[in-house]
Amino acid sequence: MSTSGKKAKGLSRKDTQDAVNFLASVLETIGIDVMDENFNGTAERFVKYLQEYSKPFDPKEVLRIGFNHVQAQANRNDYRGMVVQTNIPWRTICPHHLLPVFGRCHIGYIPGSRVTGLSKLTRLAQAVGTEKPRLQETCTDVIADLLDKYLEAKGVIVVISAEHGCMFGRGVKTHNTPTSTSTVRGLFRDVPSARQEFFELIRINQGAGSVS
Repeated sequence: MSTSGKKAKGLSRKDTQDAVNFLASVLETIGIDVMDENFNGTAERFVKYLQEYSKPFDPKEVLRIGFNHVQAQANRNDYRGMVVQTNIPWRTICPHHLLPVFGRCHIGYIPGSRVTGLSKLTRLAQAVGTEKPRLQETCTDVIADLLDKYLEAKGVIVVISAEHGCMFGRGVKTHNTPTSTSTVRGLFRDVPSARQEFFELIRINQGAGSVS
């Protein structure tokens, strides 16, 4: 089951063509000649672009819950620190303008009853971003909530820093103005030294002074 409670469902060939035809009519309505060589196929490409961000997923499958990543109790208690992964390439499209959002995601968790493979953290961040158009703030919360729920972590922290197409491609037309969001759960929320250690590990990976 996906985070939205719906199974992945691709568009039928007819539905896809209907969407392409409708978008082509929109382009023509605003004065674009869809027969021009520069716009030939634009409607079809845009529909495919939207479909790249309409991919429901099963968090259990992404995190491999129920497989060998669940360690024996004795081994679980050997590691009492935190797991941190930084600079995860991350993308979504904003629900307001359907414009791209590109940036980096940083994840930390303190293991409770489960741990997961390192690649699964990256896969989860990327899956949340491409499940459907979402606000960056929502994506940050969803990633943290899924880690908290499925790993039963003692603490979770997620930080995303990204640039928005709606900022540099329209409106205020401002470049190099990233937006940062954070969500904190458990020990990271309650123990300041845990948060400080997490941000220090980000600094180590990015260079001193790049994260305030």
